[in-house]
Amino acid sequence: MMRDMGPKSDVWSLGCILVRLLAFGIGGASELKKFDTKLHQSDDGSGRHQQNRVYLVDPLRLNTHVETWLQELPTHKDTQLPLEACECLRDLLFQMLQIDMAKRLKSWRVEAELLGIRELLRPPLASELGVPSEPSRIFTSGSSSATCEGSISTTSIVNIIRGGV
Repeated sequence: MMRDMGPKSDVWSLGCILVRLLAFGIGGASELKKFDTKLHQSDDGSGRHQQNRVYLVDPLRLNTHVETWLQELPTHKDTQLPLEACECLRDLLFQMLQIDMAKRLKSWRVEAELLGIRELLRPPLASELGVPSEPSRIFTSGSSSATCEGSISTTSIVNIIRGGV
């Protein structure tokens, strides 16, 4: 059994962690609890597995509930991630959770895919939005001339528009 341990097993383990982190990130503790509860259920939901498993043994395969959750990820009602990022995450996790180690992604490929997904999630730069990169000024009309009351950076404006701080 120890001969099967190595980088491909690490990819599997990271996939298990990422799918749970994603469940938590999308719906908080309640979504994670719902996900974990499904891992204990039989395929039809009527019985229970003895262990919380991402895979099933007879026959050896990905847990049906994990597979369904990943398939539905891009259209999950609580996700705020862009569709393309959800699709990439789904595809990546399916490749990381391949039962057949020969088909499972190598760690360098996982890293490359995660970096690509990070780029999909990166907020656009002010220059990409066509906003000047110099600080904007907030002016108040006093008399005939406007006086500067304060300044705010373009980045701050973009964050405010997005609902951030």
